[in-house]
Amino acid sequence: MNGRNGEPQVFRGRVVIEPDSGITTPAEMEEFAKAVAKRVIEALRESPHSELLDKEDLARRLGIGTSTIDRQVRKGVIPTVRIGKRVKFDIDAVRTALANQNNKGISNDGGNNV
Repeated sequence: MNGRNGEPQVFRGRVVIEPDSGITTPAEMEEFAKAVAKRVIEALRESPHSELLDKEDLARRLGIGTSTIDRQVRKGVIPTVRIGKRVKFDIDAVRTALANQNNKGISNDGGNNV
């Protein structure tokens, strides 16, 4: 291994195995793979990612109908995340957007725009 404490080195977000790293046997490659997996898991735990939901799951979470979600998406109130042809919803971003919309509606006309 070529990193500190036997961990792989990372350069520009990529794991680097140098030719003189000493990784030559399957057991050493297995050890290296475990070290990489450990670093990936640690990075994911530290990451601020939130949960992505489909429309039905979002509707259940928020206690509203899918037609309300469609309407709010068309209005630009609820943000979407596109993954290929699929549309997903970042639950944290949706909650923030709805809270902002509620605050905006209350300050503008005293009503609730959601």
